[in-house]
Amino acid sequence: MGTSLSSDFDLTRNELLAAALRKVGAIAQGESASAEQVSEASEALNILVKNIEGFRLWKREWWTKAFSAASEVTGTDALIYTCIRSHISVAADRPITGANYKSYWKQTGSTGGGWVVTTTYSAIGEFQFDADVIGIEKAFIRYAGSDTPLGILSFDKYLDISTKDDFGQPSHLGIEQLTRMKGYLWPQPNSTDYILNVLQYTKLEDFDASSDNPDLLTRWLRYLVFGLAAELGPEYGVPMERQKYFDIKAETLKERLFKNDPEISEGSFVRSCY
Repeated sequence: MGTSLSSDFDLTRNELLAAALRKVGAIAQGESASAEQVSEASEALNILVKNIEGFRLWKREWWTKAFSAASEVTGTDALIYTCIRSHISVAADRPITGANYKSYWKQTGSTGGGWVVTTTYSAIGEFQFDADVIGIEKAFIRYAGSDTPLGILSFDKYLDISTKDDFGQPSHLGIEQLTRMKGYLWPQPNSTDYILNVLQYTKLEDFDASSDNPDLLTRWLRYLVFGLAAELGPEYGVPMERQKYFDIKAETLKERLFKNDPEISEGSFVRSCY
């Protein structure tokens, strides 16, 4: 007797929902969940996956960024100015007649057009991460076949740097923790030939469609079913003893996953920050 020659078993979002709804008695064997049940259980499933206490529930992946040259304009003194801080222009920022222009421009450029009000000007060393990025672990600059590690700075530490308008090969990356994270390289790159490499943490993908699979290893499937049953139990009037069973079963499965999580080692555990 042969084997299947496959190892791709998984459960879709709706299969997970149906399994949990059957356990709490909301649907019978072979019965389909209503649209309202699917909507409410999907919401509970997404909340469950995003808030499992004690686990590194995010993805860790390398991201690379190539650079485009900073904006350059001609000042009112006919000299060329390079943007050192991304902004939308107002009269006060115009080089060199604007009162605040030194915060946004440095006289070190090669070619530039006329300055225009309400225009977006960009600094080469300032950028936004993708919306699903929640943390940074390591970063390095690749240049001419060589990799140079970057020091990671909090935004406060970056603000303490007194020469933010310096140009050269970057040695540090400042991180501003906003709704969408921002990065600031110091010194600002003096060439577009640098390639930034960042080891970043990104959120797990949501369950949006009926056919979505969990963005987790298959060993999480049993926990997801029992964890969701524990979440849904009170809404469906599950008897106290049955609810207690779901709670204990879900917690036991979670502890087992925690114990066997190969990513966790003593001294390296990092809690989720979203």
